Amino acid sequence: MSYGGIANPTQPLGPASPSSDGLSIPEQSKGVALTCTNLTYSVKTKGKQKLLTILHDVSLYLLPGELTAFLGPSGCGKTSVLDCLSGRKTSGIIDPKAKIHYNGSSASQDYLRKNVGYTEQQDTLLSMLTPFEMLLYTSELKHSRHQPLSDKKSQVLGLLTQLGLNECKNTVIGSPTRRGISGGEAKRVNIGLALITSPKVLFIDELTSGLDSFTAHNAVEVVNNLKHSGMTICTSIHSPTPYTFQLFDRVLVLQRGRLVYQGSANGDAVFKYFKESFLTLRGPRKSEGVADFLLDVTTRVNTDPEKAAVFADVYSKSALYTENMQKIKEIEGNCCSGNRSGNGDGGGGSFPDQDLEAASTSSKKTSRDTTTTIDKNYIDKSGPTSTPAWYALLILFKYRSLKSYRCSAFIAPRTGDKFMIVFLVVTIWWNKGDDAQAATGILFLWSMLSAFTSMGILPTIVLERPVYRRERADGCYTPGAYVLYKILEEFLPQLPAGLIYSALVFYLVDLQGSFLVFWLVYVVSTANSIACTSLVSAISPNPSVAGAFMSSYATTLFFFSGYLIPYSSIPVYWKWYATIDYLRYSFGSMMANQFSGNTGESALGFQPLEFYDLEGVNEWKWLGYQAIFFPVFTICLWAALKWLQHTKR
Repeated sequence: MSYGGIANPTQPLGPASPSSDGLSIPEQSKGVALTCTNLTYSVKTKGKQKLLTILHDVSLYLLPGELTAFLGPSGCGKTSVLDCLSGRKTSGIIDPKAKIHYNGSSASQDYLRKNVGYTEQQDTLLSMLTPFEMLLYTSELKHSRHQPLSDKKSQVLGLLTQLGLNECKNTVIGSPTRRGISGGEAKRVNIGLALITSPKVLFIDELTSGLDSFTAHNAVEVVNNLKHSGMTICTSIHSPTPYTFQLFDRVLVLQRGRLVYQGSANGDAVFKYFKESFLTLRGPRKSEGVADFLLDVTTRVNTDPEKAAVFADVYSKSALYTENMQKIKEIEGNCCSGNRSGNGDGGGGSFPDQDLEAASTSSKKTSRDTTTTIDKNYIDKSGPTSTPAWYALLILFKYRSLKSYRCSAFIAPRTGDKFMIVFLVVTIWWNKGDDAQAATGILFLWSMLSAFTSMGILPTIVLERPVYRRERADGCYTPGAYVLYKILEEFLPQLPAGLIYSALVFYLVDLQGSFLVFWLVYVVSTANSIACTSLVSAISPNPSVAGAFMSSYATTLFFFSGYLIPYSSIPVYWKWYATIDYLRYSFGSMMANQFSGNTGESALGFQPLEFYDLEGVNEWKWLGYQAIFFPVFTICLWAALKWLQHTKR
C-alpha cells in the first residue's frame, strides 16, 4: 500500500515487493492481538499505609486492523490502562492475577519497545528541530546503525507524507517563546515518532487533546489509515464529534477504573445494549452522537460511587461481557495453537489479517507474565537499545548539540557571564599580579567563577525531562549515553572559551607561576561545576528547587574554600566539609602556583601560603585531588537519571 507515491512508512525497513509504479512497497505487516484479563492496579496513599485501587478487574481485547476508542471522564484510569498494557508503569502494584498477552504470550520489555508504539498526551518534541529532523533523529536512534541513511530518510519522507506534514517538514517545531508548527502538526509529529519502528501495536493517549474539531478529525483520520496495514490501535479520546467517531471500529468505556462497555462503536449496537440493560435509562437525543451519549449517561453519575458502580456491575453480568470473555479465550486459544507450531518471535506472533481463526504464526512463550509489583527499576529491566551507546552519543551530538551551538540562546548564557567577569578582573587589576593581596583576591574569584556561572545550565535537564523519559522508554539510548552527551555538550564550548579567558586574565593581570596550571585548574573546575550542576538539576523536581539548592550549595563552598577561613581555623566539626569542597583544591592549587618559591613576606607583612595554611601544597597534586570530584559527580548524575523518578506513571 502506498501513500502519495511513497512506500508505506509504517512497514519495517527491509525486503519489499515491487509495485506497479516501480516503487518498492514492503509486504503488509502482520498484526498482533492483545488480551488483558483481571487487570487490577493500585497505588499507595500518601501515608503509604493502605492501597488505593485505580483499576478494578479490567478485561479487554484489541484486534489487528481495528481502531479502538477509549472513552471515559477525566481521572477514570484510561492512561493507567494504556501504561499497564504498554509496560510503561513506573509505580504502583499490578495484581498478580492480571494477565497481559500479545498474541497469547507475555511480552518482554525488549519486545514492547520494538513492537509497541506509544504517543503521550503531552508533546515531547525538540523545539529546535524540524519535523523531518525530529523523525530522522529518532529513526537513527531506533534503527540499526548498519541500516543505510538513505533508507531511513525514505521512511521518514513516507511518514511525513502519510501524516500530512510535507508542508511544514522544514519548519522548526518551536516552543512557547519561538513560533513554529501548529498544535495539530505537533500532535502528528508525536504520532510519527511512535511509527518509526513500524510497531504492531499503537497506543495514543488523548489523541485530540487541545485540538479544534477540524484538526482533531484530521488527526483521527490519519490514525485510521494506519489500521489498513494490520496495526492494532487504541487511543483514548475526549468528546469526538459524530463525524469523527464513525471512524472507530470498537469502543471501550471506563468509569472509576471499571469497564462499563466494550463492543462495537456502531450506534445501533451501543443504543441496543444500554436500552436492554437499563430500562429506565434515557435513549439517545435527536442528533446526539454515540460518544456524546456514552459520556453523558456514564459521567452524569460519576461523582456518586454507588450509582456509578451500577453501570460496571450490570456490564459484568451481561451477555456482552460473557461474549467478550469468550472472545478473549478464543484469541488466546488460537494464539496458543499457533505458538506450538510458530517460528518464535520473542514475545508474540502475528495475525496475517483480522480473521482470528486464520491465526497460525506466533512465538513461543519465552518470558514471564507482566504481573509483578512495579518498582522504580521496572523500566530498566529491558533488553538492549537498538544502537550502542557510542553511536547514540554521536546521534545526540549530530542533531541536538550542533543545533544548540548555532543558537545564540544557548551560547550567550554560557559565555556572556564569564566574559563580563573577565572584563572586570582585567580592568580592575591590570598588571597588578605582583601585589599579594590583589593576586590572592583574583585567584579566589577565579576559583569561584565556574561554580556560580554554571547556574545558567541548571534548567536544562529539568526541562528536557519529558523528552528524556520518553526516549529512554522507547529504547533510544541508555542513561550513560545521555549523561556523557549532556556533560560533553556543555563542556566542549568551554574549552576554547576558557583558554581565551584564562590567557587574558593571566597575562594582562601579570600573574606568576605556570599558565598551564592556571588554565587546567579552570578546565577542571568547569568540568566539576557542569557535572555538579547537572546532578542538582537531575535530582530536583523543578527549576525553582534546582536554583535554590544550587545557590545554597555554591555559597557553602565559598565558606570553606580556604580564603575566608584558613583550614586550621575551621571548627573541627566542619573540617570534613572543607575536605570535600572541590573549590578549596582549586584555590589551593592556584595559590601554590602563584606563590611557591616566594619565601619572603609580602607588603602586607605575611607570607600568603603560610597565612592560608597552604605551605607544602603541590599545585599538581591538588589539581589531581580536584579532578577526583568529576567522576564522583558524574556517577551520581548517572544514578539519578537511571533510578530517580520524578514523574509517577
